[in-house]
Amino acid sequence: MGKKEGLILLTILLLVIPITYSATELLQVGSCTASGCTVAGWNDLDNTADGSTLAPGGVDSLTLNDPTFSTSATINSVLVHLNHGGAGGIKGSLAIVFRNAANTVTYCTSTTPNTQGYTLSDITPTGCSWTYSRLQDLVVQISSGSDANKDEYNDFLNFTVDYTPYSDTTSPTITLGNPGPDTWATTTPITFYYTPSDTQSEIYNCSLIINGSINKTQTGGITKDVSNSISETLEDGTWNWTVNCTDTWNNTGQASTSKIINVDTQGPIINLETPDNNTEWTATQTVSFYFNASDKQRTLTSCELIIGGSVMDTLSSPSESTSLNFDYAPGNGQYWWNINCTDESGFETSSDLYNLTVNYAGRTVLTDAASYEQGSDVSISGTNWAPSSNITLIVTLSNGTIMSWNVTSDVSGNITDSCFINYSCPIGQYNVTAYEYLIPSNNATNSFTVTQRIASITVGSIFKQGETIEINGSGFSPNTDVNLNISFGTGDNTTIQVADSNGDFTYYFETAYISWTGLYNITAYDTNFMNLNATANFTLDQRLPRLNTTNFFYGSNEIVDIFGYNFSILAMIELVVFENDTGVYAPGYPQYPNANNSGDFYSWWNTTDTCPGIYGINAYDTNYSLYNETIYINLTGSTQLYNYTPNSTSGGTPGLVSNIQTKDDSNAESITLSATGLSYIYINFTNNIALDAEVVNAYLKINHMENDPSAKLNSVNIEIIYQGSWTNACNLIESGIYLYETCDLSGYLINGSDANNVQIRVAYDRSTGGTDPIGYIDYALMEVTAGGTGACTFWGNQPPSLLFIEVDDLYTGISNEIDLTVGGLTPVFCNITVYDGEGSSSILNAGATFYNSLNQSDDPDNNNTHYTNNDCTFISEDEGAKTKTFSCVFNITYYANNGTWICNATGYDTGGLLGSSIDQVNINELYAIGFTSNVTFPEIELGSTSSDVISTITNVGNVEIDLGIDGYATTDGDGIAMNCTEGNISFNDFRYDLLPAQNFDVMTPITDDLVNLTTFNLAKQTTAISNKNVYWKVRPSPFTAGTCQGIVVYTAMG
Repeated sequence: MGKKEGLILLTILLLVIPITYSATELLQVGSCTASGCTVAGWNDLDNTADGSTLAPGGVDSLTLNDPTFSTSATINSVLVHLNHGGAGGIKGSLAIVFRNAANTVTYCTSTTPNTQGYTLSDITPTGCSWTYSRLQDLVVQISSGSDANKDEYNDFLNFTVDYTPYSDTTSPTITLGNPGPDTWATTTPITFYYTPSDTQSEIYNCSLIINGSINKTQTGGITKDVSNSISETLEDGTWNWTVNCTDTWNNTGQASTSKIINVDTQGPIINLETPDNNTEWTATQTVSFYFNASDKQRTLTSCELIIGGSVMDTLSSPSESTSLNFDYAPGNGQYWWNINCTDESGFETSSDLYNLTVNYAGRTVLTDAASYEQGSDVSISGTNWAPSSNITLIVTLSNGTIMSWNVTSDVSGNITDSCFINYSCPIGQYNVTAYEYLIPSNNATNSFTVTQRIASITVGSIFKQGETIEINGSGFSPNTDVNLNISFGTGDNTTIQVADSNGDFTYYFETAYISWTGLYNITAYDTNFMNLNATANFTLDQRLPRLNTTNFFYGSNEIVDIFGYNFSILAMIELVVFENDTGVYAPGYPQYPNANNSGDFYSWWNTTDTCPGIYGINAYDTNYSLYNETIYINLTGSTQLYNYTPNSTSGGTPGLVSNIQTKDDSNAESITLSATGLSYIYINFTNNIALDAEVVNAYLKINHMENDPSAKLNSVNIEIIYQGSWTNACNLIESGIYLYETCDLSGYLINGSDANNVQIRVAYDRSTGGTDPIGYIDYALMEVTAGGTGACTFWGNQPPSLLFIEVDDLYTGISNEIDLTVGGLTPVFCNITVYDGEGSSSILNAGATFYNSLNQSDDPDNNNTHYTNNDCTFISEDEGAKTKTFSCVFNITYYANNGTWICNATGYDTGGLLGSSIDQVNINELYAIGFTSNVTFPEIELGSTSSDVISTITNVGNVEIDLGIDGYATTDGDGIAMNCTEGNISFNDFRYDLLPAQNFDVMTPITDDLVNLTTFNLAKQTTAISNKNVYWKVRPSPFTAGTCQGIVVYTAMG
């Protein structure tokens, strides 16, 4: 019989706190008379305005400004107490308005009574929608109608607030801002930006976490949902940073990601080698300046030779920690020189400043630098020439071309001039020669290098459809048209860009969401100098919108973070969360987040009180309809592990459930398989898991052993009652020693109701012959993981479920057994309680089948094995518990098969959904007979034998029977068959037979002892009545006279 479930009513008391505030100040807004603006006795309730009148169109207001109640709360209602009046009655309407502290939102209005004298009114506003985040945000405002002829008076004002304190258990979420991932910081302190969010509370503090440890904590002054910052000084090196925050309810959350910040605050280290400080240089016109440089954090990008504060030469990408040099001829004189080097962080370091005296006696021809880029001016100077002489200058290009011109030295013998290296000049070494025009042997030489002016195109490497691509050109000739061509798989895009005075330009190439995808090649050339050209390329990838969540499995009351990527730029996204089975939207959906400049967006969904199941999330791009993405998540609900041992066992020896509640490899339930075929040990488990909790998994753990010396045990299986029938669930390994095995029952236990009443049997199948095998069960344990609490919200129609089912007869003495009525009908009651999450009104009706366990629920009805009731009787309804109770009655015939019977009951809802459960009961064997109660013989002559007198025996039970016969005259054991008026009839003269018309001598005499006719074999009724006859004859003796009477006793025998 099914287990009766008890329902416990849990009542949660929410404390609603009424707070009364009296007016301690009057805030007047609007026009008023001079006398009306001075307030006295505002809260004395003396029916006197005390000089305070509310002028027509005026406003009085009272602010709840108590810091004690600044915490968050839900306002339930407000009761206003107002003593007011107006001369001759209030002309206009006197209204009470509730608004927030910012004086911007009106929440509800109530009109006060129109009275002439002072009236103390208690006013409960209606139609209010309390959304204040803090109690102190509440403002009560008294407003009069505009009328120039009448004043109205307020003498007393206070109000009572009912509110519910607020509690928060949700942790803040943090989004990290700058510095970006793997960035370099070159100054300290470093400012770390973050945006904390909290849907319910304010942020109390936030901490900067460096390399896994809290580095600095910021308390107060933190604004949620906007960017905040923490500044900290870090040493040079690489650091991992993130932020955690704690709200005012002590809930702490940490950013889901961390970032790397590299710190470099020091420039290169430079060592000057030669010439030494204070050196006098006389050897050559050209001086070699040697140095070495290094940097601890970054790579060197360039080093410069500085003479007299000016850059004379530059070396790009110099090698570190190795000797380097510049060759330069500064001319005779005294100089201060040093080396400047720059690293990738942009730090420029200057070496020590050395003094150098160049005292070269010969004539000189010098340039202002050792190297020039195409398109540069070269300044040429010289010393020690004949004063006021004609000097010839020759510049020989690297390709042998000669430029030649004359200059005149000044009175000191110095020359100064310049030449322009245009953009088409060859690169390489250029030689400079100067000589006196009249005396060519008076000459000097020098050289410099011309490097290529490199035109370049810079562009990002990978873009997505719909993005605007920035293309930058540099190194072209100044203020010149540059031909820019972008070629791709389906065409070309050609434009003319005008370079600026530095030879640079920027072009923005627009792509569409349907643009061709693949490699785009860029070619640019200078229309004045064709050698100034550059190429580049980028890849345009297909914009594939994606929708992601942090996980795909969530419990109840969790936040589902929703990330959208690669939707159209700045698009409005229609976002919905829906139940997969029904398509019903989650409350509050659709929502409309906006994508950012990359087409990405973020949103979140709180799963609070949502039932377990599969849920879909769909994002639809309202700008570009082809971007429509859907993903699915599995909401499992909260889970709990239940371990429970059996509460009963049967079939084994000695039949003690304690033997299988402890694993000890000794005390066990055993069964000797002495018969061919199947034998069973039954094990039952009960628990009190929430009835509609979802079973995530269920395992039976069993410790068993088999003694099978003749190898006659074919198999050992675990069977479970599933959908009303015994079903094979697992095959065990036959073991000669105790073996601990696990049987997965997850597919057979669906909900808490199933897991609360688990019926298991171990089935042993033996073959013929040999020594009898023995099966031992030492220990059994159910491990069930159930999800959710059963207290969840369904968005659409859900099937009903059965919280209770019990089948039994009216007899209360012995439960779980039914004794049939001899030759009649026995009412059997299958009582059920049906639950529907949509409410009891959604429960339509109930039906049930009652059938022998060897049959199925959907078999046709017959009186032996199967009964149906499609319209069970409604008993009661509990709207609060969302249940209805029904009784399904079956009238069972006396010949219904004995054994285990199952009630399979089903509840139906108005949406056409159903829920079922089963209970079982045992119908006992009924041995019963019916027969003719009085048998009369005709008059017989003394000494003669009567003809046959028939007694009909009917089987009115549910098993095959044999017949037992004995008899007596008047009292059991009196030794005679009949007592007569005169004399009696002996046992030997009163005989019976199962065949008619038998010779009296071969018939069987009745005896005083019960005789079992084992061949009687009267079958139980299946359709027609089952009966047989007994034939009786009597032979009275000559000494008998009158009337004879005796008693025959029939007994139904097994």
